[in-house]
Order: sequence, then C-alpha cells, then structure tokens
Amino acid sequence: MSRSHSSALPYDLLFPVLLFAATGAMTWAVRGSSGYGGSWGCVFAGVLWGAAWWYLAQGGDGESRRPYASPWIVLAMVVGFGFSGARGWAQWPNFLEERLYTNAGANEFVPIDRWYGFLWVFIAAVPWAGIAACLLAWCGSTRETRVWHWISRLACGLGAGGLALLLYRWFPGWFLPLFNSLEAQYQDFDANPSLKRLVNDCREAVWHMGIYLGFLVYEIARREVKNVILILTVGLGNGIGWALFQNWKWAPAHWPDGSFNWWRCAESSMGISIGVAYGLAWFLVNRPRSATEEQQVQNRRCITGPNFEWLIVFGLLSWIVAIFVINIDSLQTVGVATFIVVQLTAIAYYLFYRQTYRASEGDTPIPAREFGKYDCPAICYVAALIVAAVLLGGPLWQKGTTHLYGAIVLFTIGPAAMIWYRRQRELFETAQPLNRFPRGDGNIANWGLYLGVALGLAISIRSGLKGWINIYWGNEDYWSDLLWEYFTMLFPVLILALGLWFISRKPTATRKADTERKEYALVWLVLIVQNIFAQLVTGPGSSWTEFAFDAYYVMLFIISGLIVAHIHALRLTHR
Repeated sequence: MSRSHSSALPYDLLFPVLLFAATGAMTWAVRGSSGYGGSWGCVFAGVLWGAAWWYLAQGGDGESRRPYASPWIVLAMVVGFGFSGARGWAQWPNFLEERLYTNAGANEFVPIDRWYGFLWVFIAAVPWAGIAACLLAWCGSTRETRVWHWISRLACGLGAGGLALLLYRWFPGWFLPLFNSLEAQYQDFDANPSLKRLVNDCREAVWHMGIYLGFLVYEIARREVKNVILILTVGLGNGIGWALFQNWKWAPAHWPDGSFNWWRCAESSMGISIGVAYGLAWFLVNRPRSATEEQQVQNRRCITGPNFEWLIVFGLLSWIVAIFVINIDSLQTVGVATFIVVQLTAIAYYLFYRQTYRASEGDTPIPAREFGKYDCPAICYVAALIVAAVLLGGPLWQKGTTHLYGAIVLFTIGPAAMIWYRRQRELFETAQPLNRFPRGDGNIANWGLYLGVALGLAISIRSGLKGWINIYWGNEDYWSDLLWEYFTMLFPVLILALGLWFISRKPTATRKADTERKEYALVWLVLIVQNIFAQLVTGPGSSWTEFAFDAYYVMLFIISGLIVAHIHALRLTHR
C-alpha cells in the first residue's frame, strides 16, 4: 500500500497503539481470571499480540518491506510472554501501601517506604514485556545472522541470567528489601511465610532482568540499532507504565464504598501499558525499510532453508523452549513428545529437499546423496537432541534442576555442531548456497506461523475450558487434570499434522499461501477465539461487576475488529 508521508502517521502510530492497547486491555485482564494465571494467561495475551503485530506488518500479498514482519513473530510472542509469566509479583504492590508483609495470613507486616514498590514493580515489568520484545527483535535483524551469531546471542542472554542468579545468591542484601534489618526473619520462613514468596519473586525478577539485559547487550555490541530501540522502548515503556498505574492501590481510597474488582482493573491497565509500549516500538522501528536497508537485506546471507546451518539453529531454539515446557510437572510427556515430532519434521524437511535446493534455482543439482557428508551429521545432531529430551523428561527430571541440565546440553551439543559446521563450512555452502532466499524459505516461515497459532490457541482453549467449568461446575482440580490429559494426547497429533503438511510443500522464495484473504482470516480466528473465552471465564453474569467486564470486553473487541477490518479494506483498495 502506497501512502504519502503525511498520511502514514495513523497507520504507523495510531492504529498499532490502539490495536495493541485494546487487545492488551482484554487479554491481560483475562490473564488473571479463572483457568488462566501465570504462563497460560500470558500465552493467552501473547498469541493475540503476536497475530495482531504480524497482520499489521503484512503487505497483503505475502511480502512486506517492514523489518519486523516474519511469521515467526507469533511463536516468538507466545514463547516470550509464556516464559515471562512463570513467576509471581503480588508481593510488591503492598509496598505502595508502605507494608512489607512477613505473614499476610496473620496480617503481620513491617513498614517500608513506597519507593520500594515503584522500584520493584518497574524491575518486574521491564522483562515481563521486554523478553518477548527480544525474541521479536530476532525475527527482524538486518545484519547477517549465522549459527555462531546465534550461539553468541544465546550465551549473552542466558549467561547474564545465570550471573544474576549467582549475584542474588551470594549477595542477598543487594536485592532483598530491608534485608539488613530483617535478616533473622528472612532466615525463618516457617514464622514468616510471606517472606519466602518475596524471596522467590525477587529471585525470578532478577533472573529475568538479567536475561533481558544480556540479550540487549548483545544487540548493542552487534550494532543492531533497531533491535536495541525495540527492546528498550518496550522494556522501559512498560516499566514506567506499570509503576505509574501502581496496581490501582489508590482506587479504594478514592471510592471507599465501592465494591468493584480493582485487581482486574489493574490487570487491564497493565495490558494497556504493554500494548502502548509495543505500539510506540512499532512506530519507531517497523516503518517500511529505506532503499538502502532493502538492498542490505537482499545482499545478506539468510540461513532459513533446508540446510544444516538452519537445522542447527532451529534445534537450539526449540531446545530452549523444550527446557521450559518439560520443567512444568503436567507438561513433561507432551513437551517431550512435541519436541520429538518437531525435530523429526525438521530433519525430514532437510533430507527431502537438501538436493533440490540448488536445482530449484536453476543450478546443477548434487548428483548423489553423499550420505556421509551431508545427511549423517544432521541425523546425528537431531538424534542427540531427541535423546537428551527423553532423558531430561525421564530419568534426569527433577524440578529446579531441569534448567541446569538443559543449559548443559545446549552449550555442549550446540557448540559441537557449530565447530563441525565451521570445519566443513566450504563443503556445505558450496552444496547449499545460503543467499538464494534473502528473506528466507517461505515454506518454513508458514510452518512457524502455524506452530505459533496452534500452540497459543491450544493452551488458551484448554485454560479457558478449565476456567469456565470451574465457574459453573466446580471441582477444578479434576477437570484441570482431565483437560491436560486430552491436551497431551491431541496436541502432538496436531503438530504432526502440521509437520506432514509442511514437508509436503517444497521450499519457496515467497509465502504464496499467505494471501491477504488468508492473513485476514487468521487474525480474525485468533481475535474471535480469544474473545469467546474472555466471555466464558468472566462470570457469572448475575454479578454486576462481572457483567461490567463482559461489556468492557465487547467494546474492546469492537475497537480491535474495526481497526483490522479498516486495514483489510485499505489493502484491497490499494491493490
């Protein structure tokens, strides 16, 4: 769509801010509702934000000149927000009321300055939105990104997170509020149970902040200016927003006789804060590329395709997701099964299309399979990851150490595969040119899109059903376990079906399947499903406060839908 500079402001600032804020206001309010909470509530928000960002970035014909338009963005947002949501934060808002609870059940607390509340809410908020922004930034790097760049990037982020944990353990007084005056209480969790949760929440917040800062430092060192702006805008913007909203702790003082769900109001405001931060980041970094930037993208090497280097990177990134999933009690089996299916799909795509990679571009195809040179290393690499996943989810599984074992595997298998590739680099790159598709293999991009949507919606639907049943039927634990059993059986089958569809399609330089009509249908699918479950878990309708939120969600749905429909109409008009 061609627009003059003066008319671009609504499309590059107003619409993204409104859409991300409206979807955030609804999804983050639902995040704390029945059936959701924690990671699953954040996934509920992440898949809608990811789908909205991806749709706005498209050109309507499967191509886009915007830097952050990759279909992998949906999965990046789902994983980023899902990981960030695996921690608590309810202790710090009490600081805003000048209370540090040592035993909330007995209403025991000590006085604390309010600035601690602002500080810790800010510390929690920055990586809560910022880690997903880091993953989003990876989907739009302008510079060439090879396997050694990926390993360095991961080492910076995860290494900084590990360092933050060590500092927290060695120097608790640097981090824990009033540690010097409450050291005895911090050592006695039986008498001070609220301090135990505060210690855990602070540790997780410091860990996540370390990961966020590590990824940010890598982008600074690599001089990826737009990635740096994106990560900083989202992190700092949300940190300031959450601190200013103060979790609505001021509301009861202004309406002392009001009986309203102030907590959900605070959640919705936090979603607006995240949405506005992403909208501002969109305006700053995701406007169409200049001619110079476009030329830089065209001239770089892109590894996305049926080649060994892509297989290494994909395996490492999916392994990190697997570590997080397998560490959750109820997801060990489905996590291992899904990881195996995904890895087998990736190696099958490599084996099926490695030889046709050059032939499809008019070059002479490799005359023989040459199994030992090309296929055997790839098969061994994937087999090592699968064996590690089976061990991690079985004999080696122990909550709290899964991350450690997973990191050991990551930084053992990854560098080993990279060293092998570097030693055979000329051989691989001669057989499989990496600059044929500057924007990547469109078929792999489509697979990533559907993986993100499938994961996000599957978790959202399972959690929504649990929440709805809990409101109207009760017996939450029984239904939660039963729904996880169905999820464990059905989700790997769904991913297998997607995998078979994926490997049945040849590599392509364009995402031909993603026409405007299909892009439009997909974003509406996510928008409608999430809003249906927002209504289901908000009830019963006999409660006027719940009814008020039902009406609020309908209004937000109308706003979001009008923006999406308007963008679609404009694209059809300017074809």
